[in-house]
Amino acid sequence: MGPMLVLPLFAAPAAAVQLLIDTDMAGDVDDVGALCLAHALADLGEATILAVVHNALVPEGIVAVQVLNRYYGRGDIPVGVYRNPEYCCQDLRGQGTRPYVHEIALEFGAKVELRGESADDGFSTYRRALAGAADGSVVIALIGFASNLLALLQSGPDEHSALDGRGLVEQKVQRLVWMGGRFEDSRSHGPPEFNFAGREGSLSGLAAITSQALNLWPGSRPIAWLGAEVGWDVCHGARLVELPQSSPCRRAYAVWGAEWGNCCNCGQLGGPIERQSWDPMAILFAVRARRNEDSGELTYLNMSAHETGHMDFLLPSGHNFWSPEAPPAGNGTQAYLYFSGEGGGLAYGEAIDELLAAPRPPPQNPWPRPPLPPPPPMPPMPPTPPTSPPQSSPPVPLPHPPPWGWPPDPPPPPPPHRRHRRAPPTSVPTLSAAPPPRTHHPLQLGVFSLNGLSAGSFGVVGSALLLVACSCGVLCVCGGLLGQWRRNALRRKSTRARGTRARRIPTEQEDADALIRDDHPREATAAKSQRECCSSSGRAAEAHDAHAAAAARGLLFIVTAPTTRL
Repeated sequence: MGPMLVLPLFAAPAAAVQLLIDTDMAGDVDDVGALCLAHALADLGEATILAVVHNALVPEGIVAVQVLNRYYGRGDIPVGVYRNPEYCCQDLRGQGTRPYVHEIALEFGAKVELRGESADDGFSTYRRALAGAADGSVVIALIGFASNLLALLQSGPDEHSALDGRGLVEQKVQRLVWMGGRFEDSRSHGPPEFNFAGREGSLSGLAAITSQALNLWPGSRPIAWLGAEVGWDVCHGARLVELPQSSPCRRAYAVWGAEWGNCCNCGQLGGPIERQSWDPMAILFAVRARRNEDSGELTYLNMSAHETGHMDFLLPSGHNFWSPEAPPAGNGTQAYLYFSGEGGGLAYGEAIDELLAAPRPPPQNPWPRPPLPPPPPMPPMPPTPPTSPPQSSPPVPLPHPPPWGWPPDPPPPPPPHRRHRRAPPTSVPTLSAAPPPRTHHPLQLGVFSLNGLSAGSFGVVGSALLLVACSCGVLCVCGGLLGQWRRNALRRKSTRARGTRARRIPTEQEDADALIRDDHPREATAAKSQRECCSSSGRAAEAHDAHAAAAARGLLFIVTAPTTRL
């Protein structure tokens, strides 16, 4: 083996390639790798994915496509499906789909809105994407059947463009990279290639579709075929384990490997899942191929396009072979890809794995919300009048402390207790009018009056004195009434005593007279003096009782007299 020539992996183009992908994502898992690779190139700014159309009659296939678009933050990419089971590939449903399609749809397709029944037709998506692109800028990567491509070429003018299908392709397409066929002659490899004719005629009508698409394709637009023999020995997928578990790309290859094994060396289970690289190589060449300045060939990583001659397609077998004769539009319009040096396949596999394992940037919002309108401008502020700078007052000199020093500061007063705090007045009372004149009872003149007084106006001491005065008055009144009651009782008793004939008791004077008569002059004198004292005491008590009763009546009159509030 000679020395391996490795060219730079990331020869990024000056401008992003306008890429339109036509896939049959339902059978082989390399379609998943191809679409993930296209998104990785878009993350690097090397490609812009205009649309993805699905060319097989499997409803779950378009769901898997949208899952991958969403995972890479491009859920707004237009998608379309092929619908014509009577014309092509009706028996494809009977073959069933590979298990990875159902796994992706079940695990990651919950938020996918479009299904096979609600997506647009593939040729309509084709026309819309081409009509919005610049002339001669679109590169189509066909990695499946030609069903959608034929429907596009047969389409007429519509709301997207006034051109028919062939005219739209001739105006907008730069190149078609088609994964299909075997070169230089498929008859030397056994059966025809699957994307051209299926397996031994299992997909009825597919060879006829391929033939018609080749006949209707505008001769001025170049076609480059990537044959099955080129991608057979190029393996990829070993580095998918570096992706997170949430990656649908990694999950699809894991499900495929559990079902079919490590199919770069089929039959060996375990180890990293690898697969042949037909579809990913077509995407990589479609984006990064450039003209070689020395040979003039379209090339990338030692894989070049043989552009001398044209391809012939045989019906009804679906075989193809290469003819050295120039095509009707001249050499350079048709080509097949081949490795022009040693080790080209290994370099391609490494380039694909490096792109698939590249860290994915944060996903973009597939449906960005419209930007909020800017807030209305604020009204201009009035100009601030110029103000003179404040004049600083001269500093006040501090007094000098005495020799013995300043006295210590007094301690701060203790905070008042909560119950001693008084709420500030809610309003300041004002005199709305002059107070009315004071009126007095005629008997209150010259006597202390209680007009307009209340417990609050006396204060604590005044209220106590008023209470004592009232209590004394009440006691005097009660004492006078009690003495009057006792005197009345004695009078009633004496009155009852006069009406009886009981033995009379001598009085004190009579006892004294008796003593005198009995020649006891000293005792008689003492008895007389006592009698005079008792009589004077009785008169004084009666006078005191009378004065107390009069005073009580006067105080009661003062308290109960009518008053006028201030």
